Amino acid sequence: MADLQTQYVLLAQLKLLHEQASRLQVELDKIPVEIKELENGLEGRKLQFDSAKEALDLHKKQLREGEQDLRAIEDKILKAQEKLMEVKTNDAYSAASSEVEGQKGQKAKVEDRMLELMQRLEAENTVYKEAESVYLEFETAFKKEKGELDSIAARLKGELDEVLSKRASLAEGLDPLTSQLYKRVCHQIKAPIVEASQAMCSGCRIRLRPQLYNQILSQADVYQCPSCSRILIIKEKTASPDA
Repeated sequence: MADLQTQYVLLAQLKLLHEQASRLQVELDKIPVEIKELENGLEGRKLQFDSAKEALDLHKKQLREGEQDLRAIEDKILKAQEKLMEVKTNDAYSAASSEVEGQKGQKAKVEDRMLELMQRLEAENTVYKEAESVYLEFETAFKKEKGELDSIAARLKGELDEVLSKRASLAEGLDPLTSQLYKRVCHQIKAPIVEASQAMCSGCRIRLRPQLYNQILSQADVYQCPSCSRILIIKEKTASPDA
């Protein structure tokens, strides 16, 4: 095995890079969650806006239909009045007169319904305008915040890639046996290297046997925690990867 002092220094530097990568990944993982929350907020405003627009469009349609009904009734009244001028008997006159009155009654009902629709339309138009304003304002804020989050994500991704590249390059300096051990533990645990401090594994917090702890302190070999299998190093050998 190559110089153990060198191996311990490399392991200490790799530990720092693993921790740095983990912090960056945590921050990176927050971005999609924040964007999803923004999307949910936007979707809620969009649903309110769509609901207000649907109600407004429905009553506009009903108002148009009412206008068509009103024109049809007015045509019937006109024809009934023309017919009234042409009748020659009292019975025919009475029948034509009743028809005119009946159509006028229908016209009054349609006009009342249209008046009610126009009043509701005015109120719903106000609700629609407010919902539209809220939605458009939120959409503008959403685009701005999402753009900022995308930029942060791109920066974090760049930093993470740089750390991972540096970590991979540094790992190439491990001797074959230590490298094999390191790769195996990396596949099993996210934080493969931890400190042994005060006779305790700082990864799983188990107390180490005195003999094992003394061996780690003496750097007689590269050792693993018997509980969590992490590679154990001592705090004094923790160094910056850029050192």
